[in-house]
Amino acid sequence: MPGSNRSGQLFYTCVITIITLGFYASSLYSYLLFHGMMEITTISIGFSLFILTWNARKFLANDYLKIIGIGYAFIALIDLLHTLAYKGMNIFPGFDANLPTQLWIAARYLQAVTLCAAPLFVERTIDKRAIFAGYAMVVSLLVAAVYSGNFPDCFVEGSGLTVFKIGSEYVISGLLLASLYLFYRKRNHFNGTVFFLTAYSIACTAVAEISFTAYVSVYGFANMVGHFAKLAAFYLIYRAILVTGLKEPFDLIFRDLKQAEEALQKVNETLAEQVRARTADLSRTNVELVEEVAERIQVEETLHLQAVELEEEVAERQMAQESLEEKALLLEEEIEKRQKAQDELEQLNVNLEQRVRERTAELEEKNRELEHFNKLFVNRELRMVELKERIRELEKKIDR
Repeated sequence: MPGSNRSGQLFYTCVITIITLGFYASSLYSYLLFHGMMEITTISIGFSLFILTWNARKFLANDYLKIIGIGYAFIALIDLLHTLAYKGMNIFPGFDANLPTQLWIAARYLQAVTLCAAPLFVERTIDKRAIFAGYAMVVSLLVAAVYSGNFPDCFVEGSGLTVFKIGSEYVISGLLLASLYLFYRKRNHFNGTVFFLTAYSIACTAVAEISFTAYVSVYGFANMVGHFAKLAAFYLIYRAILVTGLKEPFDLIFRDLKQAEEALQKVNETLAEQVRARTADLSRTNVELVEEVAERIQVEETLHLQAVELEEEVAERQMAQESLEEKALLLEEEIEKRQKAQDELEQLNVNLEQRVRERTAELEEKNRELEHFNKLFVNRELRMVELKERIRELEKKIDR
């Protein structure tokens, strides 16, 4: 196996070297030929990614691959327009080198945004039709802006790249680095091969964008370096998704299912070990369990007897409570009668006191009247005595 891997790596290295030399040789013969071959290759890769992800969409573990596949198809569509509009193709008359450069920037912005957005949907789902419709609308607006002259100029014949174009390349590079960070945070959702190939693809895309900030002519050396970096980036994403997806489908498409199966197998092994241990424990404690059952039966019988006694005691207490309640009712009726008698007695006392006061007042009045009569009688007696005394004195005087 190690020898086979080394031979396979050597074969791929030789093929890549031959292709690279072939592309470079074509640039020496005709840069237009070099550019066309380079772009057609990357465009083919972009559409191939779309074909794979679209047909395997029902089996993809997350929506990262869906967005990459659909996004790269629309990126390849703009790149196709960029290739047809390249200086020397003469397919779109009336346009100069600014048109392909504008289309290039539009495609690269779309690519950078796609790579930034895709990691956000590793653990989320989005309808594939919504993804397709969204890309179709965005690409339509970008292409319409470019061909209608509403897209900022990116290249001026004789002076080279515009400030907008150079600044956009740096902005795109920043977005690519951000996408690399976001992808790194989701690395646990991908196997090692897919992760590293995709990360290298993003890095090569950033290198390509930096290279495209330096050329003056669309046929320049910096332009060629940028296209080689772009080819490397598309090849690496091709290796990560298309080739790896075909050769190792269970590692890419059914990776989550495989992890679930492995986790389930570990759980089954753990359960089997627990069952074996539990079986051994049960065999060792069988006698103890029998004794425990016997003790529990005896305890239950004792508890049953106690429950019967308790029920009898509860019944007796219930009867006693009922008797107490009857007595309580009777006691309340004695109490009520006493209270009524006490109320009547209090009322009689009140009446008696009232009559005593009234009688006392009458006696006092009678006493006052009697005293008055006594005074009148005494005075009368005194006057009678005086009168008798006067009569006697008069009689004495007369006798003399």
